[in-house]
Amino acid sequence: MGRPALIVGAVALLVLGISTQGISQSPPVWQPVGLPREGLRNGTSPSDAERIASAGRHGIWVTAKGGKSWVGANDGRGWVPISYPPGVLVDELAFIDADHASAVGVASGRGAWIASTVDGGKTWEPAQGLPAFGPGGFAGFADVQFFDRAFGIAVGGGNFDEGGRIMIAVTHDGGASWKVQLLSTNDPSSILVRVRFQSRSVVWAVGGESIYSSRDGGVSWQLEHREPAATALSGLAVVQGSGIFVTGGWGLVLRSRDSGATWERVKMPPGIEHRYLCSLDFADARQGWIGGDEGTIIGTTDGGQTWHKEETGTNGLVRDVAVVDSHVYAAGDDFFLLRRDR
Repeated sequence: MGRPALIVGAVALLVLGISTQGISQSPPVWQPVGLPREGLRNGTSPSDAERIASAGRHGIWVTAKGGKSWVGANDGRGWVPISYPPGVLVDELAFIDADHASAVGVASGRGAWIASTVDGGKTWEPAQGLPAFGPGGFAGFADVQFFDRAFGIAVGGGNFDEGGRIMIAVTHDGGASWKVQLLSTNDPSSILVRVRFQSRSVVWAVGGESIYSSRDGGVSWQLEHREPAATALSGLAVVQGSGIFVTGGWGLVLRSRDSGATWERVKMPPGIEHRYLCSLDFADARQGWIGGDEGTIIGTTDGGQTWHKEETGTNGLVRDVAVVDSHVYAAGDDFFLLRRDR
């Protein structure tokens, strides 16, 4: 009797050990990274971190809700403020190399603003000939991306004399000059907030309820998909071999596997259906992350087939996620910045 009981006990311990080992493999933990809080001590409460991305050899850059920007090392040390002209609120930066970059946003009293720098952000040369908004209107650029050192696209929109328009600007000389076009839209938001390249010819942009594409390098644009019940489509990723991903309110994640011909809703983990998912980025065809409210970060390791929640230690809105070299960053409310290894 004793020997069988011993064998059963050993098997039970083995099973328990295997189960315990499986349970101990918890999701990666996001760690806080130091931020330039001294730059926010201007008599007001801290702003929210809005966007973050690579700054080349400078490391990373981050922008605050009030339009301020900093560049710093990947470990969050050595932050240096970027100076902009008075009255300019910057939404997005795009570094071409250590010295050359373009920034987009809004200039007080002038509306949409694009400028380029050739000295790493010490001085900026504003683009000329940008359209002005109408009386009581608003216009601005929300995102800018470069395909290479010369070819870049900025997107935005607003209210003009002609009514609500989305706005797209294209440069072929590294930001020295831009050609701007205004497109009419029935989307009440009238603003595009993200732009991403699929190739030199194929470009995607999202905002409001709408997904747009260009098949000729930004010369002409088409409405590819409208999600009428969508709340602020604001996350966009083009993933080689996995398709196009778009995120929005109420746990919405859309995916196209056929270059925009059809779109499907991606199943999210339980509890995500009421959350605003405002940003996403992929490291490669398999690894990706989505950021949203209530401290939400969701990851995938199989190209978006399945998603899992990751522990962040914050309840704030994760406004942006970005893969930079061997790390993934998340930035958001109350100016937090998190990092994890890929």
